[in-house]
Amino acid sequence: MRDSSRGLTPRESLRTFISVEMSDEARGRLAQAIDSLSRLGLSGVRWVKPEGMHLTLKFLGDIDPSLVEKVTEAIELAARDTEPFMLSLSQPGGFPTLSDPRVLWVGLVGDL
Repeated sequence: MRDSSRGLTPRESLRTFISVEMSDEARGRLAQAIDSLSRLGLSGVRWVKPEGMHLTLKFLGDIDPSLVEKVTEAIELAARDTEPFMLSLSQPGGFPTLSDPRVLWVGLVGDL
């Protein structure tokens, strides 16, 4: 999460989400897919760099920076008894359609 030491004033809110880091293998596969897709010339697409890729579990929205520590503690408490799980990348898709996407996504299989 960002903090005031990186240019935010205390009154600004932070756009937050809970996410899981991806393996280097998954990032590599997605980077290859992005490279291929970017050659199609899709208009209005903003490509994500591999180091910024993650799996969003829950979007929390905007929160006050003073709540970051409490929110982090609550998430850690809620997740502490969670067993490890395995996910693999599946088929890509697009919304509203893959032929005219506003959003591109990759499905998951495994311990859903």
